Amino acid sequence: MNSDTLLFDKRNLHTLTFSRSTEAISTDIDNETVILNISAGLYSNLNHMGTTIWNILEKSTTFHQILDQLVTEYEVSRAECSRDLVTFLKELYENNLLTVQSPNETK
Repeated sequence: MNSDTLLFDKRNLHTLTFSRSTEAISTDIDNETVILNISAGLYSNLNHMGTTIWNILEKSTTFHQILDQLVTEYEVSRAECSRDLVTFLKELYENNLLTVQSPNETK
């Protein structure tokens, strides 16, 4: 198992906080969010739910805070939303668009 897999293991998720990477800039275009990682030159666009998550990540937040808001706002089961959220956060992290902090790291 690599370190990214361990980082996003469901047993660890409750101990982590997530926020946008300082390497990323974003804007809204035609009801979608467009994100650019300046240092890597990576471009991503997000659908409505992805935009909601991106907006939540403007401030440091926990996995369960994101999950609670999504389940409240969208018609989706908690289990399905949780699986999809882990996948989405991993993708953001792998593209250097997400900062993940564990409790023992200093800010």
